[in-house]
Amino acid sequence: MKPLKSLLPIPGDNLLLADTEKPALNRVRASRTRRRLHAVLLVLLVLAACASLAAGGIADPGNLDLLLTVAFLGLLGPVLYLITRLNQITRMSLPYRLLDERQRGDRDDAHRFGQHMTSAMLGSSFVLSALNKIVFSPGGADFPGWLVLPLLWSLVMAHTTTPALYLAWTQPDELPEEEPVA
Repeated sequence: MKPLKSLLPIPGDNLLLADTEKPALNRVRASRTRRRLHAVLLVLLVLAACASLAAGGIADPGNLDLLLTVAFLGLLGPVLYLITRLNQITRMSLPYRLLDERQRGDRDDAHRFGQHMTSAMLGSSFVLSALNKIVFSPGGADFPGWLVLPLLWSLVMAHTTTPALYLAWTQPDELPEEEPVA
């Protein structure tokens, strides 16, 4: 039986592995506390960006609105950096073929958890929107426009980061490799 083409090594695999197995990343990867610190920091930055989007939607056009937009853009860089770093720490940036069986199972579990989380967020958003329409339809209340961007931001961030956050939170501490006894 021939192996799947997607699981065969390709020339750039050694570079990907070398990029992911850097000493600084290995130190963070080995400690559950450090991984969780990265995860909490990412969640806090995403929530701060969400709050700046919501406040920008409520604020009157002018200096405050511009300041909140700049705050969001200023938070975007650290958020993207932490997403990339967390993906490297949890090995989410590696292709499936470079993972061992345990890592593949962990990644599948993380993607499944992320799918359930995103589905729950989308479902609750739909139910809340429907309730808003049913309860307030006699008064003609509409969905608040200032809530659209924060809701979309939180959905996109939940969809893209939940698997890496799940792995960072649930993986145990890695045991140090033992030196061979001579």
